[in-house]
Amino acid sequence: MFACFLDWFGNTYETQIAASDGEYPLLGTMLLDGHRLDINYAAKTVELT
Repeated sequence: MFACFLDWFGNTYETQIAASDGEYPLLGTMLLDGHRLDINYAAKTVELT
């Protein structure tokens, strides 16, 4: 686990990132709380509001 700070929609958050054997570290879904995530697989688009 690693601690980090990130800017998310104008707010700074302190959170933890889980290291993995993959290419990207893992962030939890806590950052999605209060937002809308639309994934259109057919159109290959992702929108986060």
